[in-house]
Amino acid sequence: MEHELSCEIVRDLLPSYTEGLTSGVTNTAIEAHLGGCADCASALARMREPEIQQSAPAPEVDYLKKVRRHSTGRSLIIGIFLMVLGMSLLAFRFFYVGNALDASELIFHVSVEGDTVTVRGAVAGSSGLGVSRVTFADSAGIVQVKVYGTLATFFNSGDFSASYTAQSPIGQVRADDLILWENGVAISATAARLFAETNPFVGDMPANNRIAAVLGIADQFGPYTNALQTKAAPYGWTLLLETPIAADDEAAARGMMAADAYAMLASIENLGYVTWQYSTPSGAREYTVTAEDATAFAGKPIKDFARSASEMHTLLQSLSFKWSGVREAPREDDVFYLNIRNACSDTIYGVGVRYYLDGKLMGSGGFINADETPLSVDEEASFDFTPQDFPDGTSAMQLYGFRFDLYVTDEAGRETIVRRSVPISARYAWTYRYTLSGDYANGFSLREG
Repeated sequence: MEHELSCEIVRDLLPSYTEGLTSGVTNTAIEAHLGGCADCASALARMREPEIQQSAPAPEVDYLKKVRRHSTGRSLIIGIFLMVLGMSLLAFRFFYVGNALDASELIFHVSVEGDTVTVRGAVAGSSGLGVSRVTFADSAGIVQVKVYGTLATFFNSGDFSASYTAQSPIGQVRADDLILWENGVAISATAARLFAETNPFVGDMPANNRIAAVLGIADQFGPYTNALQTKAAPYGWTLLLETPIAADDEAAARGMMAADAYAMLASIENLGYVTWQYSTPSGAREYTVTAEDATAFAGKPIKDFARSASEMHTLLQSLSFKWSGVREAPREDDVFYLNIRNACSDTIYGVGVRYYLDGKLMGSGGFINADETPLSVDEEASFDFTPQDFPDGTSAMQLYGFRFDLYVTDEAGRETIVRRSVPISARYAWTYRYTLSGDYANGFSLREG
């Protein structure tokens, strides 16, 4: 055939032929060749077979989509897990770990039996803090207490109670630099703070001011200024009171001045005398208390009381002068509180007080549960006193003569006297804390703190 095509040309034309793109003349030539060439006919047959693998890329795309969806889901789960973990860690940090509270922010009740110390207490005032945990550490007979606080919540109140068994006999229990218990004596709040502020030199006025703050001198007498005599012994501290003292209050005021001066002379090692300068309706007055006066009152050198917290506690107890009291800001300025904590081993149903001023009965009050159930251990009976509880015109100085009797009641309402004529130098905005213990068989007792 004149125009017979070669195998090479047919192979080149086959793709177009299968797509129907060649002319009729070309088709005739290709078909004539295919009729006599088995190889080219086989090549055409292969071209016309279905392309089974053309859909293979789709599953690959679907697989990638599945991987992406799986990765996105896993990332979301991981993100949620990390968020929950972070919130849990924050909650653990803020509601359990907390921050260490300063001992001055706390009220403590400490008891020791054998090698076990029990600490109860509360956050002072209305700070909005709750106690998250209490830790202990002991070394060489000293047990150190640390209280941690967080924001108060429904599961985190401002009260705390914890016990600890020491590895050796206990000589002291401390919170920061405050000695709370020493050699069998629970130290009152004022004694602990005063002992922590003992000062070797009266010339250190910032240290003197801290002692005056512990004693509440400004609360007693109002604003005042200071003058020091440090040129030669005996060294002296003069307090110049700015608020006049009424004639009827002068005797009580001098009693308060003497008690404060004894504590100041004990707390400042080289202080030889304390002078008070004040005015009365009849003129200016000056009242000086010397170290010799304080020693005569105490029955031993006044400086000896600064040797230990328990010695300081003994001195302040002998002064019968507000030493269980603590100013708890933001307490109201026209009310003071008498709080009695129940630590009795017998069941009691109530606590009552009769209170006096300068020996005259002013009134009485009782504390019972509304449902008439017994008082629980560590339950606190609180009595508040306002100017309306005293005769009109009773001055802050006259509250120095405040006394109270304490009694407990049984289920039938029968009274058992615990203690009579307990003296405190009451002043508004202060809280006076006592612990009631004992039983009917052996008698009840009342201690400060």
